Amino acid sequence: MYLVKSYQGREWISGVFTDLKEVMEYQARVIVQGHDVGCVMEELDLPFPLFIVEQEVYHVEDQEPERTFRFMQALDLAMLMTSDGCTAEPVPSPCTIYKINGPWQPPHDQAGLDYMGGMDHMHLTENNLEDVAGWVAQ
Repeated sequence: MYLVKSYQGREWISGVFTDLKEVMEYQARVIVQGHDVGCVMEELDLPFPLFIVEQEVYHVEDQEPERTFRFMQALDLAMLMTSDGCTAEPVPSPCTIYKINGPWQPPHDQAGLDYMGGMDHMHLTENNLEDVAGWVAQ
């Protein structure tokens, strides 16, 4: 699977593909549409469903956080949720978990832009751990 990360001051996932040719066509659309973003492709050796764990990490107080992404399968995510990972007490910055069941990209004319909110996702906090665990298992 191929993952495309886009960035413009911050980073986001802008596409998930199974075919390298589709990645190249997608990146060409970003350029043609004139979206002022950079794109980086990453190859992942993981099957669908893919889970993306997004957290905001603060390195220096009062500065913008860094968005971090971890990619994993359901079993790895279940282990993370039962260890320190996203659920340390108290949750300093709740994480967002995205579930990608197959190839995904934003609407055709929005290539490269941040549409992560349109992905199937849940916000994990210490109060909804069981709900998120049930969603991951589906």
